[in-house]
Amino acid sequence: MKYTFCRALAITAIVSFPGWATAQVDDFIEQHVWIDLAATPMQIEIELTLDLGETASAIHLATLALPLASVDVDGTPVGWSDSFSDPGYITDIALPSQLPAGTQTKVHMVARGELDCASLFYPGYQWCVHDSHQTILPMTSAGEAWYLSSVFAFDQFVGSLTVVAPASQDVVSVQGTEEERSDNGDGTATWVFSFDYPTDGVGLYAGDMEAVTSETGFPVTGYVPSAHVTKMEHAVAIAAEVLDYYNELYTPMPADHAYLVTTPNSLPFGGMGLLGTIFLNEYVFWDEYAYIVEQGVAHEFGHTWWGHMSSGNHPFFTEAFAEYSAWRAMGHLYDDAMRTSGSRMNAVWYMYRRTGNADVAVLDPKVFNSPAYGFVIYHKGSTVLRTFEEAAGEAPFTAALRALVQSGPGHTDIDKFVSEIAASSGYDASADVEQWLLQPGFPHLEVRPAVATSATETTLALFALTDDPFAFNLPVRLTFADGTTRNESLTVGEDGSGHVVWGLEGYPVLVEFDPRWTMVREITPGADRADVSFDGVVDGVDLIEVALRQGSFLPDERRVDGGYDPLYDLNGDGAVDGDDLNLVLAAAASH
Repeated sequence: MKYTFCRALAITAIVSFPGWATAQVDDFIEQHVWIDLAATPMQIEIELTLDLGETASAIHLATLALPLASVDVDGTPVGWSDSFSDPGYITDIALPSQLPAGTQTKVHMVARGELDCASLFYPGYQWCVHDSHQTILPMTSAGEAWYLSSVFAFDQFVGSLTVVAPASQDVVSVQGTEEERSDNGDGTATWVFSFDYPTDGVGLYAGDMEAVTSETGFPVTGYVPSAHVTKMEHAVAIAAEVLDYYNELYTPMPADHAYLVTTPNSLPFGGMGLLGTIFLNEYVFWDEYAYIVEQGVAHEFGHTWWGHMSSGNHPFFTEAFAEYSAWRAMGHLYDDAMRTSGSRMNAVWYMYRRTGNADVAVLDPKVFNSPAYGFVIYHKGSTVLRTFEEAAGEAPFTAALRALVQSGPGHTDIDKFVSEIAASSGYDASADVEQWLLQPGFPHLEVRPAVATSATETTLALFALTDDPFAFNLPVRLTFADGTTRNESLTVGEDGSGHVVWGLEGYPVLVEFDPRWTMVREITPGADRADVSFDGVVDGVDLIEVALRQGSFLPDERRVDGGYDPLYDLNGDGAVDGDDLNLVLAAAASH
């Protein structure tokens, strides 16, 4: 099973319906949900207030995973039916009469019966869990719903969740601690959660797993099977630091406690991030997936800000932003090398591991249906955000992101993104949006160096060429024999070429292009493939550079960092090994 981070499986439902772009979109205002987990059969009661998006005689909502027992609209009992076009996914609720657009109406429904946890989108998996030990209800999708949602757009609402569950169980939901807990005197208790911050994603956990709470930093409690307590202790410690960082970086989240819930391997996602609560699949805590824990925690909690506190109707503004934030957080917790490793890993996975070599623009409306979806949204998209940061400057770009968060959910789009960057930095990102987000591909850059020395100075000339339609400033770092460094930039123009000459105080033993992996790109030496130091000669420095990367490889598994940089894979076989060293030795001997 490939590890998949996601804000919600709901997006699968949204994009599955051919008529969604022109469908009636109502505005959800307020929703209150009562769920009795202790009852047999289970019962869910919902009260939804919404404004009609157009004149209508029916409204269309995600089908609940429990059979409906009754529905009334504004106090009048009404009928309901399975959608003719999308049966099993959409339920049509009749209105008492045709109502004009803008009418505010209140829908009250009761559902009762056995909860159907079989996944509609991932055969063989479950979308939820409900047994005597625990109940796990992730964010609603069409046909996999336990509260009401539009299937045509993400639509935020405020409201509450009231849960009756065995008194011995812990119960948590999004947006922090419960408002109220009362014992019912019959072995059950009632929990009440208020959703004061607008949301379209609600999650619920009730169960008896082991609870692990962070000792320092932001308060985080994780729920996990007893076999994985030690790993959960590490996960909540990382989460506490990450949340402190995000709260300072973007803006404080509207919750005073965060939760991390372990889900069984029967659920089809690796992680799901809601507001202040995340779900992580239990296999994340297996030994063979230990590398996922930290990046998974950072990514999923990133969705508190990117997907909930701010959001737009495109996964770029949720998944790419959460992934970008995750590696920025990893750099904060560890060092810049850690952040660079994440950028490189994401760029390499997009460049060389796309299914069938398919590609599509990040913001292409058809990206949802492309086999390259995950590659371009998660991996290319997050790296492109790093590109924008480099162009705008770290502090101004952070200010732009903070402004997006503070604008609230549902208000983020590409125009606002560009305008906030311009307001904070003066940098017009429009051209970069065109080339990095509105067209597929990435630049393959060939660089030819020429070093000249005289009695008074050393000059380094660089000639760069790409056949791909990209123009950019490429960071360059020069390292000299005494260990000192100098940072420069090489501009590649719209004609695909770049040329620069620098006067230097000494001979550059190593020239590195984009050493922090701030963009998706492939860079190779033009004169001699073995000149990986780009100083114009193949010598011991090139041998050392390739030797230092021995054992790195192009991974077959998503989110595995093989340490791979294509520059050092001279024979292009997906691994840096003795064969590449031999090519350097042969090239050096021929000079």
